[in-house]
Amino acid sequence: MSELSNSNAFSGGLSPRTRARVTARVAEVTQDYTVVVASGEIDFQSYQPLLDLLSTQLRMGRSKLVLDLDAVGFCDSSGLGMFVSVHRRAGMAGGWLRLARPNAQLRRILTVTNLDRLLGAYEDIDAAVRA
Repeated sequence: MSELSNSNAFSGGLSPRTRARVTARVAEVTQDYTVVVASGEIDFQSYQPLLDLLSTQLRMGRSKLVLDLDAVGFCDSSGLGMFVSVHRRAGMAGGWLRLARPNAQLRRILTVTNLDRLLGAYEDIDAAVRA
């Protein structure tokens, strides 16, 4: 983990429904892609810090983003909408947002909504990068 990742850690507010936080940090930066790790629960009350971190990466010219969701226990429609928004913005900059290691529940939601086809839902970070 780089110093950059430590200085770019964000924590969301408490969600009244879940009482859980979402945190996000930059875990890896290469010439080709950036890996952002999220943890906690992504919902309407808590997604903004994750969006802020992803948006910062885009502003820095890092348009190829892999979002590691291994430690995310829940994601509502606000989070899904945020994924689509970031993916579109990354696409306009010649990049993409790819999702790595979503849990079974989130993978099912991505499949039912066809977002797995738009964003990709990969078993691991390497698969997301290679896609």
